[in-house]
Amino acid sequence: MFTCRYIRQSLTCKPMGEKNKKISYRKFRLLAIFLLKEYKLDKKYINRIFNRIEIDPVTRCWNSTYASNSWGYAKIGIKSKVLAVHRIMYEYIHGTIPSDKPFILHRCDNPKCCNPTHLYSGTPQNNVDDMINRNRYPDQKGETNYGAKLTEKQVKEIRASNKPQPILAKQFNVVRQTISNIKTRRRWKHLP
Repeated sequence: MFTCRYIRQSLTCKPMGEKNKKISYRKFRLLAIFLLKEYKLDKKYINRIFNRIEIDPVTRCWNSTYASNSWGYAKIGIKSKVLAVHRIMYEYIHGTIPSDKPFILHRCDNPKCCNPTHLYSGTPQNNVDDMINRNRYPDQKGETNYGAKLTEKQVKEIRASNKPQPILAKQFNVVRQTISNIKTRRRWKHLP
C-alpha cells in the first residue's frame, strides 16, 4: 500500500502468487502525477488503475484485471472514453506515442501486461512481424479459415466429381464460382 502526498490517498497494488512485489513509491508517485496532469484524472481513477493491477513474480508482468477486448488488451473507461491500460502506462514512462510508430507492442507477449518496461512503440509492419515471429498468426488455410463453408472432405469430393458445376453448387450450398475456383485450384490449393 502506498500513500501519495500529492493526491493524499492510499493506493494498493495486489501481488500475484506468494511473493509480494510492489511498485516502488517513486514510480507510483510519478505515475499518479502523470495521470493527473495528462488525463486530468481525479483521485478515484488513479485508485481504480492501481487496485486492478496484479504483479506476476515470475514474468514481472503487471497484469491488469480490467475487462479486455477480443484481442485480450485491458481497457478502462475514463470520462466517457475507453482507453487501453497499456497505452496509458507507455505514455507515463516514454511520453507521448510517436505518430510514426502508433502501435504499442509487448516484449512479454502478454496483452494484459501494462508494465512500462515491457512496452515499446512500433509501426503496423513491426506489429505484423512481431505477430508472425511469435507464431500468433492463425493458420488461415482450409477449414481453419473463419469464412470456410466447406470441409476438406467436401472439397476432395467436388474435385473428384464429374457433375456440372451448377448442380455441385446447389448440392454444397455455395455459388458456382466457388466450385469453379476449387476445380481449377485457385482455392484450396494446399489440398492434393
